[in-house]
This record gives sequence, C-alpha cells and structure tokens, in this order.
Amino acid sequence: HAGEGGGDRISFTPPTPRPTCTLSINPSTINEGQDATLSWTTRYATSVRINPIGSVALSGSRTIHPLQTKTFTLYATGSGGSVTCSKTITVIPLPVPTCMLAVMPSSITAGQSAVLSWTSTNATSGTISSIGSVALNGSQNVSPQQTTMYVATFTGPGGSATCSKTL
Repeated sequence: HAGEGGGDRISFTPPTPRPTCTLSINPSTINEGQDATLSWTTRYATSVRINPIGSVALSGSRTIHPLQTKTFTLYATGSGGSVTCSKTITVIPLPVPTCMLAVMPSSITAGQSAVLSWTSTNATSGTISSIGSVALNGSQNVSPQQTTMYVATFTGPGGSATCSKTL
C-alpha cells in the first residue's frame, strides 16, 4: 500500500516548562505579637524551599509569627529551571511604655508629707516601691521617715519602663 505512512516516526518531547510560583501573606501588615498566614503555590517544581523556613511542600500554607518586618523568599526548582518569589510582611512594633514621677515639695523633714505624682503612657499596669500597685496616672500623699527613693515600673504589651524620684 503505497502512500500509507510506514516511515520512521520522530517523537518530539516538548521541553519541561520552567517552574512558576506565587507567594502571599495575609494580612501583609500586623501588629507585633499577631499571626499571619503565608500561602504559596508552584507549578512544574520538584522541590520548594522558603527562606527562612526551609523545605516545604510544593503548595501549602503556614501560620507565621514574625517579631519584626521580614521578607520571605520562595525558591522553586524543577527540571525546567528555577524561579523565586518574595513577599514582605510589615510588623508594627508595639509602643513601649513611658513613665514619669514627681514629688512636691522635693524635700521634707521627718513627719511631714509630700505629694508623689506619676504619669505613664502605653502601659497596662504599674507598681511603685513602698506603695504597691497603682493606677496608670495618679498621685498619693507620702510621709517617709527617711530619705526614700520611689521606683515606679509600668508594664504594657510593648515592654516596661522604670522611673524613679528621691524624696
């Protein structure tokens, strides 16, 4: 049968496509101490690594808890080459507490009293030596029998602050 295809067949294998990737962080901005979700997908990859996490599945998601602004970089490798994707999460630091102590008058004789007053910002609790737990802002009459240093510590989500005043 002439004309019927009996010749050699040439097989053509298309080149393996270069890998592709997507990387997302939700939400992309958080307050210090919050979590976010890092999600990724790849195609035509045989291995995937995310810096600073390490080797991961070809596609997936992970809860992250960064303490500061950080860039995550995905490296996908396959027989067609390699590709990278990067995303940055912005971490807004929690405000650090501040405090201030004042005493009026600044010196007294034993048996007299003075007013110790204090203010704080970004705090959720406070203590003052010789007094104990105190409101975040306030004042109190004090009558020390000797020279006394009052030390206040105010604490909040962003850390703590210490201030002092001697009477």
